[in-house]
Amino acid sequence: MATFILDGRDYDIAPFKIRELRLAAPHIDRINAATDLASMAGIAEYTGEFIAVVSIGLQKIDPDLTAEEVEARMSYSELAALRGAFSAILTEAGLAPAGEIVADPGEASPKGSAKSSTSSSRQGSKAAAKAA
Repeated sequence: MATFILDGRDYDIAPFKIRELRLAAPHIDRINAATDLASMAGIAEYTGEFIAVVSIGLQKIDPDLTAEEVEARMSYSELAALRGAFSAILTEAGLAPAGEIVADPGEASPKGSAKSSTSSSRQGSKAAAKAA
């Protein structure tokens, strides 16, 4: 089970079902297409996509934990927990192999094309690599 820490509280996020994956797919696709994760502007832009995916799971626990609410409450020091929760969500959904060594988000990542990140574990693996 993915865990996310917000304001010092641990939230256990259940594995995503098809509904959650469908809602998360556009955000995962934008992360897969990201080319500028080495700049502060790129990190800030795509952090919102990571938050959106994690908040889909958080809203099953607390409907008030929308992406906007999580972003407003989250500090920079919680980015590692966000990336960890995102990677765990993808792994549990079968979109990233368990134990996969993932790249540094500052490194250039390989570009690939796929119609949907939910259609293959390779696409989920790319997003998980960017999250780590």
